[in-house]
Amino acid sequence: MLRKILIRSLPLALAVVTAFAQTTDQSKNVKEMQKQATRLDKSSNQGQETVFNSLSEQLNIPVDTLKAQQASTNFGPGQLFIANSLATASGKTFDQIAQEFNSGTGWGKIAKENNLNLGKVVSDLKRANKQVEENRAEQAQANGHASSAGNASEGAGSSSHGAANASQQGNSMGHGGGQAG
Repeated sequence: MLRKILIRSLPLALAVVTAFAQTTDQSKNVKEMQKQATRLDKSSNQGQETVFNSLSEQLNIPVDTLKAQQASTNFGPGQLFIANSLATASGKTFDQIAQEFNSGTGWGKIAKENNLNLGKVVSDLKRANKQVEENRAEQAQANGHASSAGNASEGAGSSSHGAANASQQGNSMGHGGGQAG
């Protein structure tokens, strides 16, 4: 008798354990996603154009569209990224996802209701943050903010020629193709 009860209870117990594990994973992903979104938001304080350009590349959405979405929702770049990622993955529009979020539904619940895995969104957000940092570093170097590090490596073949270039670039912004357009 006890054996029959245990055998019949086993699927239920496994279902509960599996559900708990999935909830724990979902919870970890939501926390990490929020952390990455906040990081992206903070990056925009140091240069919004760089962030929008990176998001545009990552999400394959024009910068003007992202700016219009931000204006209509007051979402930070992190939330824009999450909403667009969830919209793409679910087949819904950005506006539908934004409306769900603005009505009080959290990102985790939106993902769960649409059978989406937040792990991919978290990975994509991490990649977006890395891209923003790389773009910012490239832009700083192109603007001459990293002149000593960038110019030292450019003139490695000929130290006197490299020193002359470093001096010229320091005196005249972007001499020799230093500015990217």
